Amino acid sequence: MEGAETALPVKTQAGYRSAVEQVTRQHISYANFIGEIAPESVNESFVKWLSTEVTVTPQTSSGVR
Repeated sequence: MEGAETALPVKTQAGYRSAVEQVTRQHISYANFIGEIAPESVNESFVKWLSTEVTVTPQTSSGVR
């Protein structure tokens, strides 16, 4: 390994994976790892925040936050 690696957690709604991958490829040219964590339950305050920040219907890459 030539240098230190950096992790970038992305929090979003279901259905945005391909948009997240597209934006990632636009900015990172080397091989990268994109994985999903699908929690069975999430605290209500986080769900409210996420619903406010990210629309439920996936949009183009410009809709990814």
